[in-house]
Amino acid sequence: RTARGPDGYAVRDADAVEPADSTGATVLRFAENNTSAAVARRGPTAVVAFGFPLDAVARAAVRDELIRAALRFLDE
Repeated sequence: RTARGPDGYAVRDADAVEPADSTGATVLRFAENNTSAAVARRGPTAVVAFGFPLDAVARAAVRDELIRAALRFLDE
């Protein structure tokens, strides 16, 4: 992690994450290389996992929508 500025911060080594098995799916991809940026799974142990820290998303509206979408998914 680098120093935080007014537009967030750059993540040096974001992780590409992949679903562990066929019950999960990629729900977000990195634009730079099309690798999985977030994965999710429904069920009794539903999960949404991001390969980057959410506070690195510079625009608050975008960060808030990511969080809202994850919570909606988990609440279904």
